[in-house]
Amino acid sequence: MVKYTKEPLLKNKMVVHISDCGLYAICKCEKVIKLKRPYDESYFESHINNNGCNFSNRVISILNFFSTVPKENNQPVMKQFPCTGLNNSEHKAYISHVITYTTHGRAPRKDIVARNLFSTKFTSNKPVVYKKLSEEELNLLDEELIH
Repeated sequence: MVKYTKEPLLKNKMVVHISDCGLYAICKCEKVIKLKRPYDESYFESHINNNGCNFSNRVISILNFFSTVPKENNQPVMKQFPCTGLNNSEHKAYISHVITYTTHGRAPRKDIVARNLFSTKFTSNKPVVYKKLSEEELNLLDEELIH
């Protein structure tokens, strides 16, 4: 009995990927070939030698321009979670504050409103520096922008 291994199949230049179970191989023509037995090359070779493979018929696949990265079986798949650091009240207040400005399509620019409200603190030549405003003045500016 012949034992089939992954190495001879990987040496074939037309193989892009082999499934974990070894029953499926992806050719450079992007077709998935079901193998007779795990890692058995016979069906894959017949695919290449017959008219089934577009790559061998000079139709070049886009996969030819990218290198394949082997997937390591030892690494567990990392599950992605949303960032938990953005759930506190400060971040939620900031997001709601920004959304109110951006959802109104014709909202005036913040620096223009600040110059109109506090013309004594800001001249038209220099950029607006919001550090000059007190907490109450910043709240007044925010209220003016919202309404």
